[in-house]
Amino acid sequence: MKFHFRPDVTSLGEGILDWEREERISSRFGFIHLCAPESSPESPRKISFSKDLRGRHGKLIAFVRTPVESWTHVATVVPGVPGVKIPRLGARIVLGEGILFFEGDEVGLCPDDGRAEGWLKHNALMRAHNQCVALYFEETPLPRQAD
Repeated sequence: MKFHFRPDVTSLGEGILDWEREERISSRFGFIHLCAPESSPESPRKISFSKDLRGRHGKLIAFVRTPVESWTHVATVVPGVPGVKIPRLGARIVLGEGILFFEGDEVGLCPDDGRAEGWLKHNALMRAHNQCVALYFEETPLPRQAD
């Protein structure tokens, strides 16, 4: 499946979407990473990101390349979780919006409202978790500040 985008949408990479344990423990859910599809859960090989877009405002969007029904996907582990199901091929999942930043092989968004937890959308993360995705950054204008 080939995706066509406007010039303000940039591919960050393709792989299995996941996050570090600390993101869940802290409830921040601010960083994610992509692992090479051929790597194993015991020894994941993270994909490196180009950091050219650091500091720009926009949305992280995951497009499902290969839907995966795995024993670790929340829809399989906890059936009936509201709003969470295995996504379909080509599903567009907006993970969040904010200022793009990187740390090592992790990418994240710092939210506009300054909240300490839930930087990325929890239900969106649950849908995209352990799915083979194409990850994109869509640049958007900074929100207007209230006077």
